[in-house]
Amino acid sequence: MAVTEIVRLRPAEGVDEETFLAASEVFEQDYVRHRQGFIRRTLLRGDDGDWAVIVDWATITDAEASMAAFPTDAASAPFKAVLDPATFEMKRYVVERIFEPS
Repeated sequence: MAVTEIVRLRPAEGVDEETFLAASEVFEQDYVRHRQGFIRRTLLRGDDGDWAVIVDWATITDAEASMAAFPTDAASAPFKAVLDPATFEMKRYVVERIFEPS
């Protein structure tokens, strides 16, 4: 069953938007796209400095494996370096239904 992760975060103190976006893109290319079961990653900007990331995975096992590798994988280091770890919140949801207009 497909799984969606919703992550809320903020850039670290002193990290500007351009640097944050560049690190996010490198993270997508060097880490996320190579993870088994990865479907899609959407980056969202809030109006108060918050950011959210929505990541879709094929299975819960794929999502868990990616999160388990994240802290120590060298490809995630540049993105981790621009994050405020105190603001990182992740919640995982099983996809029950998708509605798309026909």
